[in-house]
Amino acid sequence: MLRPPGKDCKNNSVSRIVLQSEQNQLPLWDGPEENQYFPLPYRPSRALAAHPSRLRILRMVSYVLRYFPELHESVVRVGVTRGAAGRAVVGEPQIWLNPRNLSYQTIAHELIHVLQGREGVPNGERSCDLFSLARHHTLIDARPAYLKLPSRAFDLRHRPLPSVAPLMYATACEAVEKRCAGYRRYITWFENEIAKRV
Repeated sequence: MLRPPGKDCKNNSVSRIVLQSEQNQLPLWDGPEENQYFPLPYRPSRALAAHPSRLRILRMVSYVLRYFPELHESVVRVGVTRGAAGRAVVGEPQIWLNPRNLSYQTIAHELIHVLQGREGVPNGERSCDLFSLARHHTLIDARPAYLKLPSRAFDLRHRPLPSVAPLMYATACEAVEKRCAGYRRYITWFENEIAKRV
């Protein structure tokens, strides 16, 4: 788990990835061309393989997975759901995504759920949102569902304003550092800081 008071947070793999996120920044990538081999470790379900939006979905998953090196040794099974924006099996490399209004934020959120069981990310939807924001600012393309954030930070389609995504990313990284230092109210701190800084 991430550091409870009295332990060294920097020895934890998730914390190292978040705290050293500048080293993990990769150039933007548009995804594979049609019929091109998908090099990253995922496997579409039959339903997704037959879905008309499969290439768009798989391009998006490929891009997000670049910021999840903990999962590069696993094969992530990607399916389709209609009942929610996304679903995941905690601790298991399985996610389901709703093709309608799919965002990088949703994919990152579901992949954090996978890590909650395997890598010590704290349980809960709010923690999941916060840790997904601390991955990379280019993954913040939609309003997180579980955090209390000011409406003025988003446009009418619930996308963050251009200056807000980098701010949310930097503030989320600060919040994770605070959690590593033993501060328990790191999520509330993040919400308050965003309200002040936006």
